[in-house]
Amino acid sequence: MYLVSLKIIDNHCIDKHASEYILTLTISEVQKDKAPLMRVRFLFISLIVIGICICVFVVVASHLVVHPVNFKVPDYELPAEVSFGVEIISVDPIARTFTMDWYPQAPSTCPSHDDNITRVIDVYLDQGIIDSSSSAFSILPPYSPIYRFNITALCKAQTSIFNSFRTVTKLVNSHFIFGYWQGPLHSTIQNYPFDVYYAAFNMYGLDLSTGEYVTLNVTRSFGEVVNFQISLYRSNAVITPWLFYSLEVKRSRATKIFVIIVGITNWLIAVAFMLISVSTLIYQSHKIYSEMFVVPVGAVFAFTTIRAGFPGAPSGFGATIDLFTILPVLIIMSLCSFFLLLVVLYRRIGAYGQDENGKRGTLLFTGATASLRGNAVTSAFASGKFGTRALSQSLAKEFGKQNIHVAHAIIDGSILTDQSKNCGPEWEKNEDVRLNADSIASSYLYLVNQDRSAWTWELDLRPAHEKW
Repeated sequence: MYLVSLKIIDNHCIDKHASEYILTLTISEVQKDKAPLMRVRFLFISLIVIGICICVFVVVASHLVVHPVNFKVPDYELPAEVSFGVEIISVDPIARTFTMDWYPQAPSTCPSHDDNITRVIDVYLDQGIIDSSSSAFSILPPYSPIYRFNITALCKAQTSIFNSFRTVTKLVNSHFIFGYWQGPLHSTIQNYPFDVYYAAFNMYGLDLSTGEYVTLNVTRSFGEVVNFQISLYRSNAVITPWLFYSLEVKRSRATKIFVIIVGITNWLIAVAFMLISVSTLIYQSHKIYSEMFVVPVGAVFAFTTIRAGFPGAPSGFGATIDLFTILPVLIIMSLCSFFLLLVVLYRRIGAYGQDENGKRGTLLFTGATASLRGNAVTSAFASGKFGTRALSQSLAKEFGKQNIHVAHAIIDGSILTDQSKNCGPEWEKNEDVRLNADSIASSYLYLVNQDRSAWTWELDLRPAHEKW
């Protein structure tokens, strides 16, 4: 914000009968003495806002963090001859695969060292669940075990104590058990980020020496996958030689909220851009929207990058979320950009060099009473002022057709300045007998801001009690 003020070039007191003086126009910043205070307030408020945002984000993030899996199968105490610890490694909804590491655990009692029988257990996984990319996958029997657990060798420390194997199984969009589908069919990746999948596991163990089934269980689980929330959906309800359980795989809450917020933000920007486009039909000045033009147009190009950055989203466009957010917003903003570009180009060509009032500039001349009449002691001064007034009048007629405003201001009276305050406190306080420099500056700004449909060429400024 700026204030236009006037200074009188003189070194002594000027009363109301003094000769006219040359005035110069200067521009000074308002409230310079308050600048340090404003900086302190700005810093203080900024720190408060930043602190609040950090606290809110920390609290929200703590509730949106992906929690690791923690389940047991079965969920009741069941002694088993082979126990497993499982770790979730990765989820690929595009390839529909679920990768998990298994860690067999030694039984609590090992076979006797005097027993020459070697205890070996083969662990099998239902072939309908194994993905074709896995080495354990087979189309025709006999099926190979996914893991051979030599308990005797483990107890005798004849093999590595860090046993593990990895399975790559299928992700399905419904709960599958014992050869038929259970539960409703859930959405696929087309419904990102609200797609739901299931990873089912049907396992059993056979004693290689006796051919009998052995009991299996899962005693601990851990691991998490970025942007996915995995939980136990169903497990063995009764005691059976088979170990069965299925995991439910959903997008994390953070992913869902992120996609929704981006979609809402896209629509808000599109609505704002449409309002800007509508405003061009109502408001004639391009300055109303030219400063806001770059941000929405830049957002158009940023949308594709944002869409590609959706965590775990399908590549390309076509998902349900795209049909309701990205695609319509891109179309709207592209059409609005084309429309605004044409309007801005048309109006800027037609209003080249003009301001919002249709002006191409303002030229102000400062005159005095001597501009209208001479006096006994002002012959030289009056002739100059007469010439200045005639010059401004000629220029106003010549350049008015080019939308250049030329005006002449007559200053009739004494002006209060730092140099004229020694005329006395009564004169200084009496606003009826002297001119205020700030008031003159306001009149000059009035001339500058005039609409071209009602221009003023000459303006008289004098105190209320001035004789004229």
